[in-house]
Amino acid sequence: MKRILLGGALLLAIVNGASAQTKVTFSPKIQRHLGDVSEIDRAKYFNLHSTKSDTELDQFYEDYNVMKTRGFWGAFSDSKTDPGVFPPEEAHLNPGIERQVVKNYIQTEHPKTTYVYNIDAVEAGRWAAQYYMNKVSNGSVAEFYEPMNEPFVHAWEFIPEGSGVTQTTIKEQMSEVFSEVGKAVHATPELKNMKIIGYSSAWPEMEKSDFSHWDDNQKLFMDIAGENMDGFATHLYDGTNVTGSPVQRSGSNSEAVLDLIETYSWIKWGTVKPHALSEYGGIFKGTDEGGIYPAGWDDGKAVQSVRSNNHLLFNFLNRENDLLISVPFNTDKSEWHYNNNGYTPYGAVTLRPTDEYMGKPITNATEWMYTPKITFYDLWKDFEGKRALVKTMNPDIQTHALVDGNRFQLALNNLGDEEENIYLDNFDGFNIAGGLSQVVKKSLKIYWIEKAGDPIKPHEYSETTLSENPTNVILLPGETVILEYYFNNTLEQDNHIRTSKYYCENHIVQIDGEKSFTFNNVETNLNGGYAYIRMSIGRTHDKRKKPSVTLNGSNVTVPDNWAGYDQEARETFFGMIEIPVPIDLIAEGENVVTINFSDNGGQISSVVLQVDLLDEQSNVKVDEDKLSKVTIYPTVLTHNTLNINMSRNGVFNQLDILSLNGSIVYSQTINNDDTKLTLTNINFPKGLYIVRLKGVRAFYTNKIILQ
Repeated sequence: MKRILLGGALLLAIVNGASAQTKVTFSPKIQRHLGDVSEIDRAKYFNLHSTKSDTELDQFYEDYNVMKTRGFWGAFSDSKTDPGVFPPEEAHLNPGIERQVVKNYIQTEHPKTTYVYNIDAVEAGRWAAQYYMNKVSNGSVAEFYEPMNEPFVHAWEFIPEGSGVTQTTIKEQMSEVFSEVGKAVHATPELKNMKIIGYSSAWPEMEKSDFSHWDDNQKLFMDIAGENMDGFATHLYDGTNVTGSPVQRSGSNSEAVLDLIETYSWIKWGTVKPHALSEYGGIFKGTDEGGIYPAGWDDGKAVQSVRSNNHLLFNFLNRENDLLISVPFNTDKSEWHYNNNGYTPYGAVTLRPTDEYMGKPITNATEWMYTPKITFYDLWKDFEGKRALVKTMNPDIQTHALVDGNRFQLALNNLGDEEENIYLDNFDGFNIAGGLSQVVKKSLKIYWIEKAGDPIKPHEYSETTLSENPTNVILLPGETVILEYYFNNTLEQDNHIRTSKYYCENHIVQIDGEKSFTFNNVETNLNGGYAYIRMSIGRTHDKRKKPSVTLNGSNVTVPDNWAGYDQEARETFFGMIEIPVPIDLIAEGENVVTINFSDNGGQISSVVLQVDLLDEQSNVKVDEDKLSKVTIYPTVLTHNTLNINMSRNGVFNQLDILSLNGSIVYSQTINNDDTKLTLTNINFPKGLYIVRLKGVRAFYTNKIILQ
């Protein structure tokens, strides 16, 4: 378990059954902008990895507000010749007529369909543009085209036997194909609505071998093809995608991967070319050896990827201004797999035959049911609106918030491996002046099944109407919660906070003494806001992750925590550590960050400066107050006396004891000078109770048992 530090101050250790404690501060009244984007575009996020239509799928798209997105077909699949041999050039049909595209549709192809050794890349580009001009009807052209899916992991397959040709040569030629396709499409005015994306990186292990993997793959592609790409396609998976070790990308690792691509894009072209995350999720491989999962289809195994869908989605939600599209790897019915694998559903399907038809040819199936993949869409089907301010200093707690008419939605996700007690700090005062009428809680819990016969069900999705405005929420490890607050009137957002990211000329910097990173043309104002240094590092696990850091000559505190797990399963730690800095340290124009590790070795892959500026001054504060350390004893009461010690006074003003159903069975006011409370004559019925302490900006809970 990682140690959780907020603003440099340790909050609450997990002792005697207490949950770790995190404050989440939010305001529906402050509209958040990512660059020039505020309203969420669902088409960028809530998709199915499919382009199929039938009765059941069409109902799914309608009911869940989801778009069909990605399919395997394209110019090279349709050339009807051997790979690398293209039909002769023809005059364009209907020249001058702008081709309308199918929004959100990604066409991609297998490398064996597209590439051969020593391919004429210029001819390949010419044919692709001709195909979309002449062979595809107007209105059926894909918005996105990936000439090859995950090509570099297949590069070795194209080396001529005995030739001595290296994989690098194959990758260079593949990159030339992407480049020439992009160049030809962009040179065809009628196809201006098409976007070419690549290279569909299946294994973004950037840090491997001191970042030589970056040099030999993503950087190589960007150097050769990047000029003609509309976006860089990356596949991010927890688990093992094609090759590599079974590790997680959720959290700090995925942030570091995407920050490095953005930084190098800015260095080469002075702009950040957007991401196209054409696959993401989790690849969970069960085993029959331990008897955990039976052979064939299993709901418990199938639902594990939804946890990764949610973890990664929160990262992508904060990048919409630099995002073309993201596609969770949830497929349709995948009949192609079912019929050829013992009549067993593909592990990624969202629909499967009902139990009556399982194990029989797919042609027999007349009834279909949703698999547990549907829980991802259950949770997010109503998530829409304009972004609102929400902050937490705990990187393991991911947050997002939207305002939609009279509804405010607060999304929370626990990346950590411990239960978290979330104190909801709404400084706008819902119950006082907000006209709050109802709160609905949506929760998705996905459990790891660790041993054969584990009685815990693999997942639990629930929607509950709460009787009162919650002041806290308990999040289990991996749990996602969306709170929907409904008001009597439309919510007005009368202030704005605007997020900007700044990049510097340095990337993949060796760690050997103090290093400087300069950011130019930074904007600031006097209205306040927040700022962060996003430091991504690749270091072996015996090296420090906490350097000395200055911003414009002032020392800043580096946290001991980062988003997600400790990465011990990885060969090398590669992750982004977010360092909060006081907004008043940000200078107009040039800003200089220095980073100095006390030990040498490894690399700083990228440093990004993020500045969130308020249009008007606000009373919102997210810096954690120094909470009082609380000791409760005994936690198992055999007598009727309970002692509560607080290391500081004036932090808490209310004590409640609650039964498990949430009813308050005891309450008292805490005076400002109180540091010790002794409760006597406790005569509640035997059982489990929750002790809750509340203050203006502090919150604590613990469990006690009366015997």
